Amino acid sequence: MTDLKTRTYQGSTLDEVLPQIRDELGDDAIVVRQREGLKGGVGGFFQKRCVEVEARPGAPTAPPAPPGSHV
Repeated sequence: MTDLKTRTYQGSTLDEVLPQIRDELGDDAIVVRQREGLKGGVGGFFQKRCVEVEARPGAPTAPPAPPGSHV
């Protein structure tokens, strides 16, 4: 059985976190939620944009049936 727990990733942009998601969860990973926000700074100044992405592994697919078999 595949572990379908969601994992949270953070970075400056979605393009920054997608390779890490693919490396850890596979090319068929599913993004469950994406949030954008600001972090850091002092008194509301000098904040940096950030993105938080929740993803989980894609559902396992069954291998194709051999030719001539009936499923």
